[in-house]
Amino acid sequence: MPSDPRAAVEAYAEPPHEWHLVPGHGVQPTPRRDRYAPRAFDALAAVLDLHQPGSHGVCDECGYQGVNEHPVDWPCPTVQAITTALEGKA
Repeated sequence: MPSDPRAAVEAYAEPPHEWHLVPGHGVQPTPRRDRYAPRAFDALAAVLDLHQPGSHGVCDECGYQGVNEHPVDWPCPTVQAITTALEGKA
């Protein structure tokens, strides 16, 4: 897993550029972010911004959950699910 999942989303969203015909401008490169669901990339980035490593290796957003308030280790299941999908392992 990347050490910075947010950077992994950004890297996936930008290259490689695909080439598309832009009326009046000829063939132009278009990043994935602009071509495919730009709001989805922004949403993933926002989720990863919330789920950051906190003190003692606990996810800041998940914190302590459950009946006995066990800490949720970082990377939490949310970060793991996103990074696994970005790595093509899902």
